[in-house]
Amino acid sequence: MKILLFDWHDNSSQDACECLLRLGHEVADVKYRLTDKFHDEQLESSLTGAIVQHGFEMIFSFDYFPVLSDIAERTGVKYISWVYDSPHNTLYAKNIFNKCNYIFCFDSLDAGRLRQLGVQHAYHMPLAANVGRLDALLGELSVPCHYDYDISFVGSLYRGRYNFYDSIKMPEYYRGFYDGIMQSQMELYGCDIVSQLVTDARFEKISSSFSIEPDDRLFIAKKDYFIQFIQKKITSVERVKVLNCLVEQYRVTLFSGSPDEELRQVEYKGYADYYTEMPGIFRNSKINLNISLRSIVSGIPLRCIDIMAAGGFLLSNYQPELAELFRDGEEVVMYTSMDDLKEKAGYYLEHDAEREQIAFNGWRKIHEEYGMENVLHKIINATK
Repeated sequence: MKILLFDWHDNSSQDACECLLRLGHEVADVKYRLTDKFHDEQLESSLTGAIVQHGFEMIFSFDYFPVLSDIAERTGVKYISWVYDSPHNTLYAKNIFNKCNYIFCFDSLDAGRLRQLGVQHAYHMPLAANVGRLDALLGELSVPCHYDYDISFVGSLYRGRYNFYDSIKMPEYYRGFYDGIMQSQMELYGCDIVSQLVTDARFEKISSSFSIEPDDRLFIAKKDYFIQFIQKKITSVERVKVLNCLVEQYRVTLFSGSPDEELRQVEYKGYADYYTEMPGIFRNSKINLNISLRSIVSGIPLRCIDIMAAGGFLLSNYQPELAELFRDGEEVVMYTSMDDLKEKAGYYLEHDAEREQIAFNGWRKIHEEYGMENVLHKIINATK
């Protein structure tokens, strides 16, 4: 099949291109930085010409870009979007109903919402890893392993410019109410009480304090943006809380774009490159943490797949799909509270053989079922 792959300099397009080529497809890798996800005359002209001239049958991208859907709709080809972000607001673009669209969401709840809206081709598809690239980079997984770190976390703390919630000037009574919701949500995993408790009537009382106006190209309410801001704030507070909790007893290392003054004793190592540095960190850490972004209610974040694919031991907060697709205590380990997290971190730091066997089992499961070639083959077949 002739596939036009849109590479927006994301973390996974390079891997997808390699894997599609290994599957025998003809792939044109188009690298481009969009300034407008809905309309770009230069891109529309270039891709339309390429499709007509070279006979491409499909456009592929990670995440959903309305401009690509419109190009595919006009030229009569299929558009495959494999969504790995949540929230991903362009899923609610008005052209999501284009017949050319084949949307594969890593979170089953997102796929279900699209089907309820009437999107014809909306599917659940967990994320995957280019295991061939990782094996070439890291070599075979050996036991016992060499370790540079005890407990590592690779990811954003969502502070500074990402902290939209604190910038909202609402009355103290309502701020106290929503702070209480956030505290309650931090105690619960695998469910979303924020969306249930931020009702239209409650939001209306503070909507005048919320300056962001909805984009008329999306069918997203103003309230939905507010919920997203709360979820990101929860994630920010929770990640700092988890790291500070663990560092009281264990050696903890953070790899992130910027440090944070609230992290008291955590060792800060700076940003880790996705391709060249992150896999080695995962393999050479005794424990790798996943602290999910709270807008990911059910799905398995890419970080989890990447950790296991590199042969790292994964200690994650409970996620319904992680529990459904992987065996807790055998391929991954999940926690359901701060006390549970501390107890399991201590236990697996002391029990090397058990920890390394779980890491190996997770590595093997990814290789057998969630290698990118295998999953892309399923995606392509689903569109036939």
